[in-house]
Amino acid sequence: MDQYKSMIETVVNAHGATLVEIEIDRSIKPKILRILADAPSGITMEQCVNINRALCDALPLDVLPGEYQIEVASPGAERELKTVADIEQAIGKYVYCRLHQVVDKQTEITGTLVRLSEETGEPVITIKTQKLHQIPYSLIAFIRRAVKL
Repeated sequence: MDQYKSMIETVVNAHGATLVEIEIDRSIKPKILRILADAPSGITMEQCVNINRALCDALPLDVLPGEYQIEVASPGAERELKTVADIEQAIGKYVYCRLHQVVDKQTEITGTLVRLSEETGEPVITIKTQKLHQIPYSLIAFIRRAVKL
């Protein structure tokens, strides 16, 4: 799939969106080539449809062996932040963070992602709850966007 990533990314970008992830779901028949994309103000259904059509025209038929369908979707309101770049884009957003070890007497913190900085050569995130929590990147087990109710 790596040889097609650039082509997929070009198509997604041409529709005002950013490629988040490429997934292949082989658990059902036909297989699904799932393209997760997002846009600054959230991806629209119309963008997903247009990207899907463009990918159907652009990608060769043998991207995956056998039958498959292309699905273009949003990564979801509570998507995982897998990279430092993902975290950077989520600054100002509400997040949930699970930690490898206790920080400020907690192993889970939910709050607003305030800042991503680098201290002593390692990225550090700051999450605001009632107070500010500074968390070294290496202590993050899992971080995702969260919905505040």
